Amino acid sequence: MDDPAATGPLEVLAVFGAPLHVHVHPDVVGAVQVWAAPGVPLERTAKTLAFVTPEPA
Repeated sequence: MDDPAATGPLEVLAVFGAPLHVHVHPDVVGAVQVWAAPGVPLERTAKTLAFVTPEPA
């Protein structure tokens, strides 16, 4: 990946053409509330996303 502007997870995924959908969870405090949200099964919410951002100058 050579695009220095792509520093956040959504930008990194977009650079690589990875399909994604952001599900906004209103007023949730933690993972348990996310998992309990109607229509959002656990296997759709428990994901791991790791990326590296540039060090601040």
